[in-house]
Amino acid sequence: MRVNEVAGDSTGGRLHTEHPYATGFRVTAGATPQVSRQGAYYPWPQTPAGEHQLSIQALTSYGALALRSLRYRTR
Repeated sequence: MRVNEVAGDSTGGRLHTEHPYATGFRVTAGATPQVSRQGAYYPWPQTPAGEHQLSIQALTSYGALALRSLRYRTR
């Protein structure tokens, strides 16, 4: 799984995987999971300032793949 791109004033990224059956991603920030299609821009939550963690799973029509974490800090 790769996360790349920071767009303008927004911090976030485009989620992409080379997995041949991936259709999108489940991204959880806090208690609310969101589904994002592969290649779509996902803005990372910025408030409150401090440490943040996103939980990311690639999705296929067969189910979800292994959970990955992304940690970042805002000021």
